[in-house]
Amino acid sequence: MARHLLLWTSFLISASVGCSVDNVASLFGSSLSYGAEISICTDRSFNETLTPRWDIFTQPTFSTVIKPATNQDVQNIVKIAGQHQIPFSVTSGGGGVTTTLSKLQDGLAINLANFQSVSLDTTQNTLTVGGGVVFSQIIDVLFKNGKELPIASVSCLGVISTTLGGGWGSLQGLRGLLIDNLLSVQLVTASGDLITVSATQNPDLFWALRGAGQNFGIVTSATYKVYDATNGGQVVNADFAFTAADNGSVWEYMQSYDESLPANMALSGFAFANATTREATLWVNVIYFGTVDEAMPHLEPLIAMNPTNKNISMVPWNEEISQAYFGVAGNACTANNRVNIYHAALKQTHVPTWESYFANLTQFYLDYPAYAGRVVIQKYSSEAVAAVPDSQTAYPLRDTKTMVLFEGWYTDPTLDGPVNSFMKQSRQSFAATSGYDSLSTYVNYAHGDEGPVAWYSTRKLTKLMSLKKQYANQVVYEHQHANRDESFEVMTRVDYSGKSVVAANTIRRLQARPYCSFPSTKPWLKPTPASISFVTSRFAARLLPYGTLLISKVKELVKLRGVDGTGAEALWDILVQGLEVTPKVYRVVDALDKMNEGDFIILFVISPLSLTAIRIVSKSCSRGTEGVNNTADKARGISSRMFCLKGSG
Repeated sequence: MARHLLLWTSFLISASVGCSVDNVASLFGSSLSYGAEISICTDRSFNETLTPRWDIFTQPTFSTVIKPATNQDVQNIVKIAGQHQIPFSVTSGGGGVTTTLSKLQDGLAINLANFQSVSLDTTQNTLTVGGGVVFSQIIDVLFKNGKELPIASVSCLGVISTTLGGGWGSLQGLRGLLIDNLLSVQLVTASGDLITVSATQNPDLFWALRGAGQNFGIVTSATYKVYDATNGGQVVNADFAFTAADNGSVWEYMQSYDESLPANMALSGFAFANATTREATLWVNVIYFGTVDEAMPHLEPLIAMNPTNKNISMVPWNEEISQAYFGVAGNACTANNRVNIYHAALKQTHVPTWESYFANLTQFYLDYPAYAGRVVIQKYSSEAVAAVPDSQTAYPLRDTKTMVLFEGWYTDPTLDGPVNSFMKQSRQSFAATSGYDSLSTYVNYAHGDEGPVAWYSTRKLTKLMSLKKQYANQVVYEHQHANRDESFEVMTRVDYSGKSVVAANTIRRLQARPYCSFPSTKPWLKPTPASISFVTSRFAARLLPYGTLLISKVKELVKLRGVDGTGAEALWDILVQGLEVTPKVYRVVDALDKMNEGDFIILFVISPLSLTAIRIVSKSCSRGTEGVNNTADKARGISSRMFCLKGSG
């Protein structure tokens, strides 16, 4: 029995990695189509089924991921999740950056990667895309057919998820935001209904989707209006590099375009630390949808500043993203970055604020050599954007002239404090001189702490809340603003604060039949037919987040009682007491100390190779039988009352 206790503690120590699985997978399996995929966090295929995230600074965690293949799959998933109050998040490109995403822990991921359809109708000038399509999949299709559509500045973002927050991009001066070109969507509502939403069908919901769309359902496809490519699809790309001493002149240049930026011109900036001096260095990019001769009057002031490097060239518009900033793509589309992002929207350029910030940024680079943060400035024309009445959509920032993103790139968590402090102070300084009455934030760029007024404005909130009650009355949204790439964000109200009690009879009588019941305060846990392997592996997974603390308590009790581990009753007594005194741990059995020697002892051992190497082996005390692999089939015929989980590696 001493060995059994060591095996138990060995498993918990090795497996306390935060993967919590109940019988969620079995709830959905029978409702999915043949092409759908489902994976739990102990499966080898889990990471392949789950879309990698661009930013892992704060992120949700998932115990189950489902890749639906059809609209009906999505409907069924939403209905079942609603019935059992399972919190879930929907992803396409995995580019969401808001910190509120981390409120979802051990949830369900609905991955729209199978929704990859792209259909261009050059006669009707429409483009229809699936919910999992990213911009890189439509750019060449549009270009080769002589068409264009406002696109994001990063090609790996989801088209629809970007749209739902607004769709800010370099072409917006001519063509408006992405939401201004959205014609209709197919939407799965919170009740699991599939509806068409457009200006003529569910028009009030169409209003809400354009600017606050992440709160109202899962968009499985969307249709856009497209245009003949401007200037035959050729654009001017101009890049300029400046030292820290030139930053004031750059801000004055940008300020000069606050009210006069041509519709076919887009400015952007990129500030970062010089590798040698640690001074803040500034690059400027100009996109001009026209000829070089037409662009030159706008480029000459930048040339006159004597940049340390410059490049002016004509490029096809489908290469606009890859050619910008001297062709340095950076890590715009690499996964698993740790980036702490803050943001502010500006109606005006206040030069003193920019100069003060740039000096502070240089000092911050010097004070924290491990900090590799950068600042992204996007100053796009608002001509076509402002031409759309503010009342027509939920998007609140039609008068914004510039978006500023403070991107904190660093890997040392001890920098979180100073970085957050610097970012918040910087954001507040810009908000105070932004031209808005208070902080205003583009929801696709939001940090997560700004609040609904900053995300949607007071003039939009009343209507949004009313519509949410109407269309999302079956779920409670914990956070109501968009993410850079989460097309739908739902957090059902499940109380995680108390101790979730699983009753004593949850794992009883497994020798009689491969069935067990999980009565629980978590409402999605239902009695579900399952193999012993299924049941016990989930039992183990529920303990993983608290394994280390539980082991510590068990060791204390073993030492205190002087137990040598030879008696099952003593082991159970200690284990149940350890469960009872471990904060927030799931009490797997509430009366283990009352069990007889003939009741079940369930031990878990983790393979050193991986979580997925877990397998259950039954052992018959009376027969000495060992090594039975198919416990679900053989449980009925075995008189044993002891089951062990052994590592396969």
